[in-house]
Amino acid sequence: MRYLICDTETTGVGADDKVCEVAWCEITRDFEVVDQGSSLINPGIPIGYSAQAVNGISDDMVKDAPTLDEYMESVGHPLLTADVFIAHSAPFDWRFLKDYASDECVMLDTLRVARLLYPDADNHKQSTLAVMLGIHVDRAKAHSADGDIFVLAQLVQRMCDDANTDIDGLIEMRKR
Repeated sequence: MRYLICDTETTGVGADDKVCEVAWCEITRDFEVVDQGSSLINPGIPIGYSAQAVNGISDDMVKDAPTLDEYMESVGHPLLTADVFIAHSAPFDWRFLKDYASDECVMLDTLRVARLLYPDADNHKQSTLAVMLGIHVDRAKAHSADGDIFVLAQLVQRMCDDANTDIDGLIEMRKR
């Protein structure tokens, strides 16, 4: 099985918004990193001010970056061979990346699993869960796709430990 942890930063949250940063990390069932990559992405549209306030990415920063198509082609379309797409609030990231994935790819939404495993959490944002569970967060990379995938990898591992299962077990949990 190929497990791909992904995160995007976007120009906003609307239907017409685009990716302005992407990061991914392929892991084994034992959480060993197989491959990884990240890039700023030229979205071809302006980045909204509210998005810039969250992700710190400006139009000037992405003007010479590759488009999402160019980037995915340059790294060999890692989603095409992934069996499992893992993201926090996965449907959001999936809507931007689904065109690069195989039809058989299964989605693991860690937000949904977190609501089952940690019902008493203040909220189920990835950053809140990281603090609550003592997961290391590189503050210099907070709210960057590149930094968020490594926090998410630790969160998935912690979820597996807390649920006494593996990633495939979390996939079964998310179906509930």
